[in-house]
Amino acid sequence: MASRVLASLRSAATAVLLAAAGAACLAAPAHAQTYLPSVKIGTAALISPTAAASHYGAGTTSTTTGPGAPASLPPELVELTRALKNDPDLIYEYVRNNIETTWIYGVQKGALGTEIDKSGTPFDQAMLMVALLRQAGYSASYLTGTITVGGAQFTGWTGVTDARAACQLLAAGAIPGSVNGTTGTACSGVATGAITQVQMAHVWVSVTLGGTAYAFDPSDKPHVWKTGIADLGAAAGLTTGDPLTQAVSTMDSGSLASGTVPYVHNLSQSALNTLLGTYAANLLSYIQSHDLGAAQMEDVVGGGVIVPFVSPPGGLRQTSLPYGPSTPNIVTWTGNVPDQYRTTLTVTGALPNWGTYLATNTVTTDTFFGTTFFLDDIYGRALMIDTDLAPGVGNAIFSNTLRLTVDGNTIGTPYTNPAPYTGAFQTARGLAGTLTLALNHPYAAAADGSATTTGDYMDATVVKPFEAATPVAIVTGLGDTGPGLLAKWSSERRSDKYFPSLQLACDPLNGNENCITTKTGGQGDFDREKLSAGYLAQYTSAAHLNAQLANASVQLHHVLGIVYADARWGASYPHPCIGPGFCQGFVNVPAQSVIDSFNRIDVDGGFSLTSRTADATARRAAVQGVAASAAALEGSIAGQMDDLPDTASTATRFEWGNAPPSDYQDPSGAG
Repeated sequence: MASRVLASLRSAATAVLLAAAGAACLAAPAHAQTYLPSVKIGTAALISPTAAASHYGAGTTSTTTGPGAPASLPPELVELTRALKNDPDLIYEYVRNNIETTWIYGVQKGALGTEIDKSGTPFDQAMLMVALLRQAGYSASYLTGTITVGGAQFTGWTGVTDARAACQLLAAGAIPGSVNGTTGTACSGVATGAITQVQMAHVWVSVTLGGTAYAFDPSDKPHVWKTGIADLGAAAGLTTGDPLTQAVSTMDSGSLASGTVPYVHNLSQSALNTLLGTYAANLLSYIQSHDLGAAQMEDVVGGGVIVPFVSPPGGLRQTSLPYGPSTPNIVTWTGNVPDQYRTTLTVTGALPNWGTYLATNTVTTDTFFGTTFFLDDIYGRALMIDTDLAPGVGNAIFSNTLRLTVDGNTIGTPYTNPAPYTGAFQTARGLAGTLTLALNHPYAAAADGSATTTGDYMDATVVKPFEAATPVAIVTGLGDTGPGLLAKWSSERRSDKYFPSLQLACDPLNGNENCITTKTGGQGDFDREKLSAGYLAQYTSAAHLNAQLANASVQLHHVLGIVYADARWGASYPHPCIGPGFCQGFVNVPAQSVIDSFNRIDVDGGFSLTSRTADATARRAAVQGVAASAAALEGSIAGQMDDLPDTASTATRFEWGNAPPSDYQDPSGAG
């Protein structure tokens, strides 16, 4: 437990190092810098339920045959239904008691993803419950409308106690609603103080039992909200300013290029780590001396714990919700959730066309895939760009086809670079291209913060460079990711795919009859899947720890990007035949091999963070902590999995540059 809290402290320490290192850089002229933001902080105006309903419209089309859509209910959910004895009351209890609510509007990850991560939006939870009920043989449908709850009930759900904070939570999650009668406004227009009434667009479940339709709301989850250790900073022995003091204790600074490029140097990571170790020891001592060794994390840092629900005799049989849905606004979906409430991702690749180059000496670009997924169809399944490298096919490593796959199954039309192999690097293999990922959230809110319904709030398009040499994992994190995703993927496979065998030195006409077959290792596809899942789970945990330390709620909209191989290719060389023979059908053509490779994770994120008491200062600190954690983990997760220092984290590179290993050899030969 202390180690998890310490992880949050380390995130803050990372922010200290980055702030110290960046202080001088911020003084540089604006034109001299290029900013590459990797984290987007989401804020929006509170949209009224009426305006949102007009934005979404009355359409009920729900695509069930989109790319990657399963043909039947995933086996995990089939078995879960069986384990719950096909009992509607046990099904409700399971979703109600075991799935935490993500306060975001619309479908993020769907039924399977919600079960894997044990969290989901109200839409996701309704999808899980409906899927289980239908598998059990019951007629179940979705109900949507505007519900009205009092301040105490809303606080029980969210931990939010202030009216302006309630507005910020709903608006940040793009949940249409009103707080204390105010809607259609920036939340600065809502007065701070007690929450008297919250109206919000919502979704719940109807199931027919014995000829009567009963209402269940699986996202109705009262919590016990714990404050944690009254003064966590004092328990750990924190002193304001000490981390920065330690970080800069050995620092020097200056400028290069005639004073136009300021720098800092020699930051003391060791002094900072010593201080963090002291904090950890102090906190551990406090936990042990106050009999908190077997306590929950919430007892230390604070947070909410779901109050379990047990069905009364005869089951929970209510024909309407107990907190006042506005009856005229209720809409029933007897099929699936309509498309306009679902999150989509479009994947587009681009590579140079070497066929055009060979013909005209001009490089043009091919675009391919252009595939749009409903992410609830494929969440929890491995989305990758795969190559056509296949084990056991001898020297056929010069193929040039790329495939977009879900769990290894090809989606759409593969891309084949049109040039035949005539020389090194003239195929898709090894070419530098770009991958464009366009994420569309099902939000009505506007990105510009106005009280309009342009629907572009927190939508994201990222363009990531990649090499079309080995498989690339596409990272699509939505909401909170739990440890279940890594566990699922780890249990489904054993290892990476192998590279093709390479047959060498086989020339019987010249007296050499021994064909040497070599293996060149794994392609890294499975390793990149696991790295993706590990990052998402750790990022989620760090984000909630940072938020909770500030008595805030974090809403994780997305993490979007790729995990790819930073590969070092062997030099082209003639096929090593012995003498002038024909090598049993193999021709003397240049060959390529990957002689070194390191996994890189390149992701962008989007989140919102709300202080439960509308404390702007505490919120700002938590935002910085979450962002710093994301940056540090982007590098450290690769180091964790591959046990190597060469990671893609700015913070890690600062540390390594300040104190490189004593046996480090500069590859340039300079030292």
